[in-house]
Amino acid sequence: MASVQEITHKTTLFSTDVERMIKDDGNRGAVRDRMERRWLPPPANLLKINSDGALIEKEKCGAWGFVMRDCDGHGILAGAGRFRAVYGALSTEGEACLAALQAALEAGISRIFIETDSS
Repeated sequence: MASVQEITHKTTLFSTDVERMIKDDGNRGAVRDRMERRWLPPPANLLKINSDGALIEKEKCGAWGFVMRDCDGHGILAGAGRFRAVYGALSTEGEACLAALQAALEAGISRIFIETDSS
């Protein structure tokens, strides 16, 4: 299993690729709005998972990622991946959340708070 630092680095690379694709697609405002939000810590007895999915509509592919942090913001667990075929934006968000929950379960972590930007 990869370390949190390795996964965080890979997540950053994936998100940079996706951000570049979104910018090329003309959705600059959505990216800027997302980057202006601040992370809020979970209560002391929980770990917080932030997950996100991204879709490249024209190509029907995308990416997902998640990070789990404690109340001090320290990384506990992270993951990222790509989709070769995706049905839609909502499914990317759901798959990202599912991957985060599976990773938490495999690590024996059950006291979690999940946050996603999906409306």
